[in-house]
Amino acid sequence: MWVKILIVAMLVFIIANLAMSMAYLVKDQGEGNRALNALKWRVGLSILLFAGLIAAVKLGYIQPHENPLGLKPLPAASAD
Repeated sequence: MWVKILIVAMLVFIIANLAMSMAYLVKDQGEGNRALNALKWRVGLSILLFAGLIAAVKLGYIQPHENPLGLKPLPAASAD
């Protein structure tokens, strides 16, 4: 459960950072680096969230859903 709370908190931080960068861009009218720095933080947090999701699945903290479309996986290629 704590993993899901952490994921939601990260998403909230990412959206808040996006809103801050928009506010900085409008307020500064393109002058200064505050909007750029906020966008850099957003990209960094997004990469951290993605890596954390992959690690949580690999470590077994979260379980991915089955294929919602019911598609069968492609057959493995033979090594002839």
